[in-house]
Amino acid sequence: MTVNRSGKTTKKRGQVVKDKLLAATEQLALSRHPENIALTDVMEAADVARATVYHHFGDLEGLIGAATLRVYCRNVRDDLAAIEQVIEGANSVDEFADQMRLITSIATGEERRQYRLLRASCIDYARDRPTLSQQLADIQTSLTDDLAKAIARAQGKMLLRKDLDPRALAVFIQAYSLGKLIDDVAGLHTSSAAWDYLIDTLVIKPALATSSD
Repeated sequence: MTVNRSGKTTKKRGQVVKDKLLAATEQLALSRHPENIALTDVMEAADVARATVYHHFGDLEGLIGAATLRVYCRNVRDDLAAIEQVIEGANSVDEFADQMRLITSIATGEERRQYRLLRASCIDYARDRPTLSQQLADIQTSLTDDLAKAIARAQGKMLLRKDLDPRALAVFIQAYSLGKLIDDVAGLHTSSAAWDYLIDTLVIKPALATSSD
């Protein structure tokens, strides 16, 4: 980042080009498996030369790997930030529960369908690539760690039951969010209302702190 004469921060040209390449690759990955993304497709979508891809990412696989890692954690990071904000601002268990219902509904909603499928493709793409697989493992560990810390803070504020292991709950929350892709690929979809009610009944309400906690 640099600062221009007006005092505003601007991205360096190299970072702008990298972001453009990553965005183009992510967009392509929404309509095809990462394995099927061709270098010419990226060059055309990003309007760059072949040498530009090699300069910033080494090769096409390096670019696709970077793009998959970025998209894999984007929505989770956004949801985590929203959860942390809710924990910080919640003045009661009921207020906390209402906000968590909203976050859960968004995270498992139809609008995220493509990204759930893309995250599954990211896992598959990394499977036979040891370096990328390790990078993905590190990112997933970080996501779970951060969510577990947020859950522990909620327990400290008497919003969630203290007998629940924060890390186990963090894994379970991510599992049912990503696991919604089972319904995404089905011919007959479960209604959003039925899904939200199920999560509220089986997960959110039972996990809330009570007066005995």
